[in-house]
Amino acid sequence: MEICAPSSPARPATQARGALVFGHMGELVQGRLGKDGPLALVTLPCNRVRVRARFGDGTPPLAAAMAVRLGHKGAAIAIDANVPPGCGAGISTATLLATLRLLAPGLSAETDSAHMLAVEGAVDPLAFAPSPPRIWASRQAQTLEILPAFPRLVAVGGFDGPGQVTDPADDNFPDMSAAFALLRSPTPANIGQAARLSAEANQQRNPRPNWAAVQNIARQTGALGIAVAHTGSAISLLFVPGAVGLDRAQSGLSALGLSHVMRFAFGGGA
Repeated sequence: MEICAPSSPARPATQARGALVFGHMGELVQGRLGKDGPLALVTLPCNRVRVRARFGDGTPPLAAAMAVRLGHKGAAIAIDANVPPGCGAGISTATLLATLRLLAPGLSAETDSAHMLAVEGAVDPLAFAPSPPRIWASRQAQTLEILPAFPRLVAVGGFDGPGQVTDPADDNFPDMSAAFALLRSPTPANIGQAARLSAEANQQRNPRPNWAAVQNIARQTGALGIAVAHTGSAISLLFVPGAVGLDRAQSGLSALGLSHVMRFAFGGGA
């Protein structure tokens, strides 16, 4: 575990070690919940994406803004992330949340989310445990619906193309009610189909450069579906655990030139 420089004895142990937050790999579904409904999403949790905040030099703007909000103007905070920002993996939210947990540990997930919304205007549900899954209104930092527990699945994903910063004012998303409905009965097939429907719709607003090639890999490897970041470059293939196509999918995405290709489990208490 990473240890920061010696700190004041009054500091809680969690602050001395630093605060670690996991990100995600885009969304299983993102869009409007009804034709005129709120913009909503269900994230694809990923414990391979990580951000740590610790006391140290190099405070980035988001961490500085959160520190000011919490009354810690001038706090020296180092942020370490293992993937770049803008890739649709929740790095900005994770940076804010790690800073919060470093400077103000013990707040509720709702309070953490309200602070992050105030700083950035759009926030992922990273303050909450990934289980149970939830339909989340990212522009209001509100849980719209708690979903049934997902079965354990495995994803293979990476980043396809340049990053993209989330615009909190962007609400130009299609109605994805049918995809959200599938997640209310979360069988592996339904989860895969919901992700595929949302990813296909996303091609009209945030197209992935290797979409056709990734679709071909999905067919060849028997993937349940494709999940993408609806702002950003993350793209993943979904499988049942132990699927014979996992290795081939991982090598195929790497061969396409995707960066940070990784395998991770989600659902089922993963």
